[in-house]
This record gives sequence, structure tokens and C-alpha cells, in this order.
Amino acid sequence: MPHFPTTPGLPITSPYGWRIDPIDGLYKFHSAIDIGGGGVEHPIYATQTGVVIRNTFTSYGGYTLRIQHTGDKYFSQYQHLKEAPALNVGDVVTIGQEIATMGSTGDSTGIHLDFQIATSATGFHTMEGTIDPEIYLQTGGGYMPKKTKFKPWLYNRKRRVIFK
Repeated sequence: MPHFPTTPGLPITSPYGWRIDPIDGLYKFHSAIDIGGGGVEHPIYATQTGVVIRNTFTSYGGYTLRIQHTGDKYFSQYQHLKEAPALNVGDVVTIGQEIATMGSTGDSTGIHLDFQIATSATGFHTMEGTIDPEIYLQTGGGYMPKKTKFKPWLYNRKRRVIFK
């Protein structure tokens, strides 16, 4: 069974799927779940045993860590970390091991973890290459896709929310 990536009981503040992006106000696909820290920098844990394949900083994701799982066939990504994790590419991590601290680096509206599960090393940030992390955590890595009535091809235009 995968390990919850941070302190149990913290709320999912933005689910996987289509949403209004809190940074630019556009209607976009969110290929992760956001787990809110409530203003506290909680520890981040490896959701599965694996090998670190990326430890970097990006302007949008802030400090980011990626792990290729050896305990199942997936890949996990942890973004907006407080600081660069003390791990190197090639390091082995074990399920439940503390790997980082929740933060608000990159394009972020507050302390949280952007947690993503991909089906390949190149699948991150895409609808086709990711799965719902919430379902992944609930099914123990035996992912069963959510049934949805949403038809993304009907929403091919960028949309902006205007607040009055």
C-alpha cells in the first residue's frame, strides 16, 4: 500500500482534474493533487520505495523531487518544497522515508504539496501521462480510473475568470 506523502489528515485543497488555475485564472488541467499545509511546513514522505530521478528547481514548481518507483510501476513527483531535498539523483528511498519539507516555492499561493503520479518518466504534467493520485493512494497502486462525464474536447479554448 502506498504511503500518504505528508501528515495524515491534511486536506486536499485542489483535486486532480480540470480547474481554474489560482495563479493565472485560466481553465487548465491539474495533473496533481494539492495537499494544504494550513500554514505549517509539514514533512514530506516517499509514497513508495524507489530511485530519485530528478531533484531540481523550476520557476513554476519550485523545489521539485521525482522518484521512479521500484515498489510498483509508477513515478511520483513532489513540488513546492521548502528547500532542495538532501538527496541526489540515483539515491534509493524507502516507502515512508522523510524526503523533504512542504513549502511554497515556485508558483504557489501558500504552503502545500503538489503531489503527482505519472505512468512514465515523461508523463508528468499531462492528462494522458498521469493518474489521479488520490485514487492511487486509496487502491494501493492498483489504479482504477475514475468515471467522469467531463469531455475536455468541449473546452479547448482558454478561459479567464474575471472577478468584479
